[in-house]
Amino acid sequence: MSYHLHSVTLQGTVRTLQAGLPTVWEDGSPCEQYDSYRFTLEDQTGSIEVAVRGVCGRPGAVRTVSEGDHVTVLALIHAFQGDGTALWAFLAMAQEIMVLKGP
Repeated sequence: MSYHLHSVTLQGTVRTLQAGLPTVWEDGSPCEQYDSYRFTLEDQTGSIEVAVRGVCGRPGAVRTVSEGDHVTVLALIHAFQGDGTALWAFLAMAQEIMVLKGP
């Protein structure tokens, strides 16, 4: 896919906000990651799942968003085929999030 592993800027509204559990990442991170969360970023053209990686060993250090916030997200796009079909799945790994004023 042409967007795989490209950084993009997205803008939309936070929907379906889900807090993550403390996680030990499989990339060799030597500690538990706290404050991770996911949400659906929605605009008039569609939606994409956004994942926010937590921080190592410091609960409360990541600024979270709220349901309904209008945000700009700088994200690294991951495109993959989950089950071998022709259908692609996309995930935006947030690199930076800015909450905007008003809708």
